[in-house]
Amino acid sequence: MLKYVLAFLFLAIAPSILSSASFAQEFDPLGKTATDIHPTDVIQWTPVQALSDGKGHLLVGLRLETKDQFTIYKNKLEVRGPNGYSIAIKSAPESRKQMDPMGEGETDVYFGGDFELELIGDKPINSGMVSIFVTFLGGR
Repeated sequence: MLKYVLAFLFLAIAPSILSSASFAQEFDPLGKTATDIHPTDVIQWTPVQALSDGKGHLLVGLRLETKDQFTIYKNKLEVRGPNGYSIAIKSAPESRKQMDPMGEGETDVYFGGDFELELIGDKPINSGMVSIFVTFLGGR
């Protein structure tokens, strides 16, 4: 019986412990800063356009928008296309120098702007949709 009670308590308590482990971003006793911030609240990627030659060569435009002084690290930005396609960033917005809050000195960051990606593969994408995976590290 005790086993079942402990298991039930764990199931009742675990979601609140596990879900709250990654929420607080900074300490602000005066309440002037939002501390429950998720990346999608302050960093947004929007597809702008995609142009295809029908032979496996594709140009894709993505727009980065940031809010509340958030930025993404230039050296932590990675893009990946579908299997069988190489991908390269052909153009990017101008980056700016910023002091790294982790004490790493100055680092280049993006505040926002338009990116142009080039995908090259052996065959055309016939589905009308292409998946592009963007991995980044952001901060303020």
